[in-house]
Amino acid sequence: MRQSRRPGELIFSLYLDRYEHSLRHVATHLLLKDLSEASVRECLDAGRCFVAFDWLADSQGFQFHLQSNGDTTQLGGRTQLHSDSRLKGRSPLPCCWKIIRNGERLSETIGSELDLHIDQPGIYRCETWLTVAGSEMTWIMTNPIYVDRTPQ
Repeated sequence: MRQSRRPGELIFSLYLDRYEHSLRHVATHLLLKDLSEASVRECLDAGRCFVAFDWLADSQGFQFHLQSNGDTTQLGGRTQLHSDSRLKGRSPLPCCWKIIRNGERLSETIGSELDLHIDQPGIYRCETWLTVAGSEMTWIMTNPIYVDRTPQ
């Protein structure tokens, strides 16, 4: 049975946290070359950053990059695929590493370190998850690393 509503009657209510409260829950970590305004701007432009819910656990020391052909590619970077291309990561706590390639989950592993061989070009990013009070919670989300096909 459908109930009729009167004009001005409240039919739905939603409370959203104020920005001052919400922004305390997530931190953007910048991988700076030095401590200067120019370095901050360059870092943000290059995408060398990740976000973390540090209220779950301190993310200090977190690392995620690609090693290939003797070089290291940081977050936001672009490189070419080689036979030795590996995604590497280190976490201050054991966590569930979820590797996303082109928007789809490629791999999932648990531990304090990640070492994953990749053999396809794509856009790779990482999510780490922690188990807190029996629930899986997102902890860290990285910007992508762009891996192009090696020219023939």
